[in-house]
Amino acid sequence: APVIAVIPHGRGGYWLVGADGGIFAFGDAPPMTPYMPMVNEYAQGDRAILAAETNDRGGLDQIADDGATYSFPI
Repeated sequence: APVIAVIPHGRGGYWLVGADGGIFAFGDAPPMTPYMPMVNEYAQGDRAILAAETNDRGGLDQIADDGATYSFPI
């Protein structure tokens, strides 16, 4: 799936977020487990993640093409 966002974290880390909901951690960004139903729906062509941003808890929010938001705390 294409990368739709690069989200900085800390002093030397970042997350890459895929359109399928995958989250890849680099540097000091903590790893996060993707929401598997979203990954499966993307594989079936039903939904995609369009945007991602940090949330007020230091984690990550993903926004799907149907408006649903998925929050990933640290």
